[in-house]
Amino acid sequence: MIFESPTILWALPLVSLPTIIHLLGKRPRKPQPIPSLMWLNTFKTSERRRKKIRDLIVLAMRTLAILSVILALGRPNFDVHAQELVIDNHPGLWQQGPWLEELLNKLPSGNYNITTRDGASFENIAQSNIAALMELWPSSTLPLKMDSSAVLISAAYAPIPRGFKVVLVPDRDSLSNAWMSGSVDGNQVKVQLLGVASNTNWWLEQRGQRLMEWQDLDEVVIPLEGLIPDSLYTLRMEADSVLVDNALSFSVRTPRETWLVTGRDAGNVKDFVRVFRPDSMMQYTTNELWLTIDKAKNLILVGFNFLPDILGELDHSALVFPSISSQNTLTSVLPQLEHPLYAEQFIAPSLRNDWPSPKQSMVLKGSWEPLLDSPEGTIAGFLSGTSAILYQQGFVPRDIEHPYYKALHQWIMRDRNVKWDIPTQIGADYYRQNQRTVSFKTQVITGAKGIVLNDLMQIGLLLGLVFALIALIFVKIF
Repeated sequence: MIFESPTILWALPLVSLPTIIHLLGKRPRKPQPIPSLMWLNTFKTSERRRKKIRDLIVLAMRTLAILSVILALGRPNFDVHAQELVIDNHPGLWQQGPWLEELLNKLPSGNYNITTRDGASFENIAQSNIAALMELWPSSTLPLKMDSSAVLISAAYAPIPRGFKVVLVPDRDSLSNAWMSGSVDGNQVKVQLLGVASNTNWWLEQRGQRLMEWQDLDEVVIPLEGLIPDSLYTLRMEADSVLVDNALSFSVRTPRETWLVTGRDAGNVKDFVRVFRPDSMMQYTTNELWLTIDKAKNLILVGFNFLPDILGELDHSALVFPSISSQNTLTSVLPQLEHPLYAEQFIAPSLRNDWPSPKQSMVLKGSWEPLLDSPEGTIAGFLSGTSAILYQQGFVPRDIEHPYYKALHQWIMRDRNVKWDIPTQIGADYYRQNQRTVSFKTQVITGAKGIVLNDLMQIGLLLGLVFALIALIFVKIF
């Protein structure tokens, strides 16, 4: 047997309180003078003996009453085998409303081995302590692992795999949910509403103070001009009852200077100057040049047939363009549309916006996030494995005003000046789908009239009351 609330057992010395009171209440007998032995018959020893028995019974009942109450409050548990319990801490409705605590209170008393969606595990946790343990536990979007021997408690917001022993969910209606995505377009921030929303009220705040408000819009445009650099701004929306993804934060970094660095064979760079509008220009001589640049810059390297290795160790962003194209003939060029550059800069393949398709190009060596690929290898992309944002291509651009290069300009020169903190997109509510595909219960214990002895604590308190009543009866009657 174990006790789920063992600290209450420190009150066990109170069990001796009735005995102490009983002993202190006994008065010492005083000699009683009598004039004659004939009066001894008036003292009935049987009544005195019966009074002693009554006092002992009352003492025992009082002691048992206190002992029963203390043991009951300690929540004894004779079943020491811990049951398996999986708690779904998906962000949808996690720590929103009392549904989790209500379901935990309906579990049978005992100990549980708990596993969460993110793989955390806790062994031999008393049923009465689970709610406090989960109160500040973070959410997770990792896949939920099925355990056929476990009971699952979930809000059923995300898809639930089949196979759990029992699935317990709150009885609720399916909820609509909307979320946000952000991008930078020139000198303004665009935040778009996704999903389903009942209403769309927006406001921009800084340190709890509202700066701008909008109503009934599916997209909000915030000008960057006037925003304080390196300050955190939060955009909130009133769109639905799922609160976890109804706000995003961003900060505007101090703008970087753009420097154009020319190699020995850079040629005419007027087009680069017109497109990228550099703040300064210089000519490359040796690698010592990079060490003389004190602050992080946006670098345009023109006439470089190689990527300087030292740039991977610095905090500069760089676009590297060669002076010559290799004699390697390309059979075809395909853009890698899964890269975020294409989606965030709204580039789409079309006749008007064709991709650069050089006939000849160098093939990049090393580890790259490809933007343009060919059967021969990657010919344009971002260097991976480094915190610096470094772009290189293996061919000379024929038209630097091509939309592809304008998108690169926005991606590396402008978008990186805004730091986003976008909440996890949890998507739509799967409650109804789970209801159809998974057999779950919305209640464990149905309402019942009268006293239901389903807990040892209740039994102990009831015994304490019975013992107290017996003691009272003996005092009153005998």
